[in-house]
Amino acid sequence: MTLELRIDGPYSDEYTVEVVWGIAEAVRVVNHAAMSPSGLTRPQTVNAAATALGLAAMRLEATLKRLTTFLIDQQEAGRLAAAGAGSTAGAVANTAASLDQARSVAGQLKLALYGAASATNDLVVASPATGAEVKRS
Repeated sequence: MTLELRIDGPYSDEYTVEVVWGIAEAVRVVNHAAMSPSGLTRPQTVNAAATALGLAAMRLEATLKRLTTFLIDQQEAGRLAAAGAGSTAGAVANTAASLDQARSVAGQLKLALYGAASATNDLVVASPATGAEVKRS
C-alpha cells in the first residue's frame, strides 16, 4: 500500500477513507515490527512508540468529534435519510453516542500511553557483561 499523506489537501471522501485504512495498516506494521527481534531492542523505542501513539490517540479524539459533528450538522440541515426502515434521527443519535464513547476511550488511551512514556524515561539497556546500566543513546 502506498499512501501519500497531504495535510493541505486536496481532500475527498475517497482520500479520507484511504487515510483511515492506512492508519489501520500502519498499526499492523508496528505490531509486526515490535514482534521482530530487531524491531524492538531498547526501552527508548517503547518510550517513543508510547509517546507517538499517545499523540495519535489525542488526534483520534478530535477526529471522532469531527465525525460526530458532521453527522449532526448534516441531519439538522436535512441532508441525511435512513436507508432502511429506521429513523434518520435515531441512526444519527446512535452513531453519535457510539462515537462519543469511542472519543472518551481515546482520551483514556491517550493518558495511559503518556503515562507509559513517562514511566519508561528512566529505563536503559543493561550491559550484558555486568548487568550495569548503559547510558541512553
